[in-house]
Amino acid sequence: MKIKIGMTLVILCAIAIHACSGNSPAPPSQNSAPPPTAVAGNAQNGQVVITGAINKTYTPKELTAVKIGDRVGINVNESDVCGVSLQVPIDIQPGTYPIEDHLHSPVVNIFGEYDAPFCDDTPSELKHVFSSTQGTLTLTMTGKKFSGTFQFTAGNVKDESKTIQVSGSFRDAALP
Repeated sequence: MKIKIGMTLVILCAIAIHACSGNSPAPPSQNSAPPPTAVAGNAQNGQVVITGAINKTYTPKELTAVKIGDRVGINVNESDVCGVSLQVPIDIQPGTYPIEDHLHSPVVNIFGEYDAPFCDDTPSELKHVFSSTQGTLTLTMTGKKFSGTFQFTAGNVKDESKTIQVSGSFRDAALP
């Protein structure tokens, strides 16, 4: 449990440092067309759909990539530090990868989380992190920028009987 909470705190600290540095991703070009909407579940491109113990759809207000040691955290947030985070090895290549069971294993190669503690509209009994148990991540761009789609099942770290399905996409999450 301490390792899971510690990893979440590392991600949150990295986000806070990035946000306070004054660096923010450039707004999307008005002339660029969005990529096709071949996204898992019924999420449209640039949206995140969550069903199960929490039901919501949001368009990310913040999309960042942060270096965390030899890993990259990709944050698809609905507000500040509320939202989906994915973590992958820094040298990952485009392709399709399994999202692993981070709820039961503190050390995995690729995982996803939904950070509900900081979401204003989350019921108090669910204000915990939901960690991935299984899923799929498809990366279409890696390196300095990351783009792709994801879908995963996640369990509440305080009550595993509360689960959610998370799907969505992201485009051009740039490393600083």
